Parts: sequence; C-alpha cells; structure tokens
Amino acid sequence: MGFGTSPLGGFPVGFSAADTVAAPATPTAFVRDIDQATRDYSIDAKTGAFKRTTPVRQRVQLALSTTFGSSTVLRTWGVRRPRKMGGSFAAEVEQSVRDALRDLVTEGLVVVDSVTVEKGSGGRSRATVVFRDLTAGATYTEGVIVG
Repeated sequence: MGFGTSPLGGFPVGFSAADTVAAPATPTAFVRDIDQATRDYSIDAKTGAFKRTTPVRQRVQLALSTTFGSSTVLRTWGVRRPRKMGGSFAAEVEQSVRDALRDLVTEGLVVVDSVTVEKGSGGRSRATVVFRDLTAGATYTEGVIVG
C-alpha cells in the first residue's frame, strides 16, 4: 500500500531547504602505487605515506597483478599462468602479459617495449615488463610473479 496520493509509496514526505556545499576537491594527477610482490599499496619508508604513481601505470600494475579469469566484471583481463613450465613456457607468459596490456595499448596509453621471462626453481618464474606511459612520457619497469 502506498502513502497518500502515491499508490507505490514513492512520494516524498517532508520539507527541506537546499544546503550549499563546498566545491569538490581538485583532482590530483597521481594515484596510489601498487607493490607487485605484496599486491598492496606501497608505502614510502621515509614519510610513511602512500607512494604515488600515474593513473596509467596503476592500470598496468592492476592488469599485471590480476590472474586471468579472476575478475567477475572483466573475465578476459589479467595474466594467464601456464600450467606447466615446458619448452613454450616463456613464449606463453610473454603473450599472456601482452594480452593483459592489450586494451591499454589499443587505447594509445601504453607502448610495451619488452617482456623478459625468467624461469626460477621450484615452479616459480618472473616476467619483467618495460613499457612507456604515453600520457606521462616516462618509461617504467614492472615485475610479474608467475606461478
């Protein structure tokens, strides 16, 4: 049952005056940096504050730290980890990293300069990605733990 003249109850009740609000804060050009090893925000050891980076670099960090298929929203986003460390392992990891960054490359935000894959012992490996952030005009190196 509704209230008053609105049969579904969607009628506002009460009176108020509009409040004035302050202008929104000016956005900064920087966002929080993500540590690839811990997958948490990086802390500056000197100041104790969050380290900052560019928004494009943060998107690269998020793409590289996301496992393929783990996002409920973007099912094809992230790095696919091969099941075995066979002969084609390095090529599969390199292609997977490039696929994870494909949207950023297509948007013209990033150029991937190189992807280097190192096999470790005990089933662990690491990929190192060198890319250029075209919005900031800077080159960055990010590590990806695979396995």
